[in-house]
Amino acid sequence: MPYYPEKWPGGDRLCFWKEDFESQNYHVDIYNAWEVEDIQQFFRWTKVKDNINLYKLYKQILRKRTAQIKQALDADIIWIQRNIIPVFPFKKPYYEKLLSVFHKNVIYDYCDADYTSNYNLVVKTAQLANKITVASPFLKNHFLSHNPNVLFLRYCIEQREYLVREDRSEQTIRIGWMGSPENLLQLLEIKEDLIRIEQEYTKVVFCIVCREAHDIGLKRAEYVSFNDANFNYFEWLSRLDIGIVPFFGDSDRVKAKVSKKGLEFMLCGIPTLSSPWVHSDTLIHKENGLIVNQNAWHDSLSKIIENEEIRKVFGRKGREAYLTGHNKEVLVHQLIQFMTN
Repeated sequence: MPYYPEKWPGGDRLCFWKEDFESQNYHVDIYNAWEVEDIQQFFRWTKVKDNINLYKLYKQILRKRTAQIKQALDADIIWIQRNIIPVFPFKKPYYEKLLSVFHKNVIYDYCDADYTSNYNLVVKTAQLANKITVASPFLKNHFLSHNPNVLFLRYCIEQREYLVREDRSEQTIRIGWMGSPENLLQLLEIKEDLIRIEQEYTKVVFCIVCREAHDIGLKRAEYVSFNDANFNYFEWLSRLDIGIVPFFGDSDRVKAKVSKKGLEFMLCGIPTLSSPWVHSDTLIHKENGLIVNQNAWHDSLSKIIENEEIRKVFGRKGREAYLTGHNKEVLVHQLIQFMTN
């Protein structure tokens, strides 16, 4: 039971494993609480404070989830992302408590520090859960204080469309970042460092992809929207020479986060520079990438721009680390054993 539909960011966290379960002769049913169009309407109605339509959507989700829970009771395992009712969460786990009475193998998955915004719901649900899966070591340590059965399940990406970066003979060095307008604020935190890099290295070009166009003051920057016609994200990604993942703060939400863009960089063999916490635990500083503190972005970028050999090593070893540590053929067996034990 995903929190978001598969085609929405984060919606693939559970759905990703369907084919792998079925290859092991397990039957899988996916119950979506809502569709992409519903989420888009939700954001529009929330922005204009259309409470009537928001209430109608809330009732629609409640009816749908109630019917789905009745169907799911026949399953041997129920795997739920975050909580049963998305976006309109109760302050107490009414649905989760009821489900725990009627089913004895309910597993909840967390890939964010949701407890910071709805502590009682998340903690009580974790205590009711038979087992918990989480996406980061930080979350594992947190949830072990509420439930002894916690599996750290690394986030995996469907690899089929991704292209491995090839060494280019071009004189430009393309530094890439992609993300939402909200996460663009993190990139702006190192704006002055990026401007200095642009001034000092004439061969550097910054490549930025976002849903909305934003000029952050760089003269040699290519801005692209995910929504642009004929934009091929995977080709764009494969042409990068360096990938950057700035993300700042020391809150639990930051510590719990694993940046998808960082995983994509590693998968494609793009040398990766990341802020602390938000990277894969397989990214090792100075071995297959760089972990960069907030005041060290200029110096770290300079070092990797000036050393082509380091870029090649980090790209190759970063990809090897991803393919080894995020290997779904290995992880699916760990997941099935955890779920069925």
